[in-house]
Amino acid sequence: PIMVLGIIAAGGIFFFTVMLDPLLSRFLTQGLENVFEAKCDIRGFHLGLIRFRISISSLTVANRDAPMTNLFETGRLEIRLKPQAVLRGKVYIEEIRADGLQFGTARTTSGALPQYAARIAARKEKPPAPPLVDLAKFDAQGLLNQEFDKLASPKAFDAAVSAYNEARSRWEAQYASANAKVTDIQEQSRPLMATNVNNLRTPEEIGKFVADVNAFTKTLEGARDEVTTIVSGVEQDLRTAQTLERTAREALESDMNHLKDYLDLGSGSALGALEPTIHAMLSDEAENYISYGRMALDGLEKIKALQAMVPKSEPKPDKVVYKGRDVHFPTSAYPVFYLEKMASDFVLKEWNWAFELRSVSSDPDISNRPTELDLGLTELGSSGRLARFSGSADFRTNANTYFKALVSGDNFSLNVKNQLTQIGIGGFSGNTGFSVNFSGGRRGAVSAGGDIRIRDPLLTDPVGTIAEAVAEAVADFAAVELGIQYEHPVSGNDKFTLSSNLMDLIKNAIQRAVQKYLRQAQAAIEKALMDR
Repeated sequence: PIMVLGIIAAGGIFFFTVMLDPLLSRFLTQGLENVFEAKCDIRGFHLGLIRFRISISSLTVANRDAPMTNLFETGRLEIRLKPQAVLRGKVYIEEIRADGLQFGTARTTSGALPQYAARIAARKEKPPAPPLVDLAKFDAQGLLNQEFDKLASPKAFDAAVSAYNEARSRWEAQYASANAKVTDIQEQSRPLMATNVNNLRTPEEIGKFVADVNAFTKTLEGARDEVTTIVSGVEQDLRTAQTLERTAREALESDMNHLKDYLDLGSGSALGALEPTIHAMLSDEAENYISYGRMALDGLEKIKALQAMVPKSEPKPDKVVYKGRDVHFPTSAYPVFYLEKMASDFVLKEWNWAFELRSVSSDPDISNRPTELDLGLTELGSSGRLARFSGSADFRTNANTYFKALVSGDNFSLNVKNQLTQIGIGGFSGNTGFSVNFSGGRRGAVSAGGDIRIRDPLLTDPVGTIAEAVAEAVADFAAVELGIQYEHPVSGNDKFTLSSNLMDLIKNAIQRAVQKYLRQAQAAIEKALMDR
């Protein structure tokens, strides 16, 4: 018995000291690969059974959608487990401390897994922004060609012309038929009109003449009815066509005002020309972060799905129940997986990073808290740049808000060049502070809004009357303030709008700069549209 006990003890020691760490490391690797759908590399895994602590030398998870890039990688990790939950077969992580955390680092080998395909969304072609109008070289025909598809009057006039043409083709054949009948009636009437009734002597002659008159009368009545139908139909079609013509003339006036709006920034059309460009710039910069957010939500959904894989058991009574010698005491419920906190605070490339992830649960209804993430980024140099992110995702059954986030930053330099050349501005620079918020509902609606403040703004190499006026106005301003609002409803089209404190200032500058061109430009617009 002593030898058997010694063999068992030696086997247990061998298993826990040699075999346990590789097995657990493999299980953890498979779990992370199932969640992130990409290769995971864990080095230096060790489980301390006495203190229920796990240490990992490094952890790397590849990006499913970019296999040659890491989704994230960390330095040394210290994981503190909750013993009560572990002894009941649950993974309850009280805290993870990471020495370093980096996103988007390059890989030397592909991180793709054969069973998971990359989900790369097709990029939408972004329409080019229309150039700001240069009134000194104003091209009314060019503006008309640019905006022609947006105008309502061409389609309205086409509809009116089609109505006239359809009425003509509809009644042309019947008109010809009625005209032929009139000719026949004239031919039929000649013998009757030439008959001298005094010469009708016999009853047969009188009867024949009366029959001819009756037949001729019926022919006249048929022709009258056909002409009446034609006249009534033509009048109705004519009223329809005239109504369409009036609508077209009203649309023409509205289209004329739309084209003239481009000569007045205060109308909003000129600022509208800037919106597609700014939208495209923001989309390009935010696209990578949005993809990270989407993958994070997918991962949290997969962790939640772990709970559904566990066999259901009968719930224990909340109250103490005595049944013979059996006593059921109420106990705390633990989800299959729960991460209470993961935190990291480190310096990387002259930046002080702060990272904290809280309440990641496979059953959010048990933990009764949303998953929360806080990021902080502060530069150690003299520029004082800083950025903050605070977000949460709520997977509880009765939660209305699916996710929300707040991003803020200050002292970031802005230097935009190539993106604005198409609207006649060589570059735009300044010192930027911003605050942006996002939120999403369960049914798929998303909204975002924020404020951007650009201190010491400067426009370089403006081309055109309006661009030059904008550059002069911006140079006199201490700070440019932009308000941005984006809405993605459950049904309908997305909305993207801009507002700025420069509106009135730029409007006045433009009015002064273009007054001598304004009347000539308006006349040119009217002539181009009327000719078209």
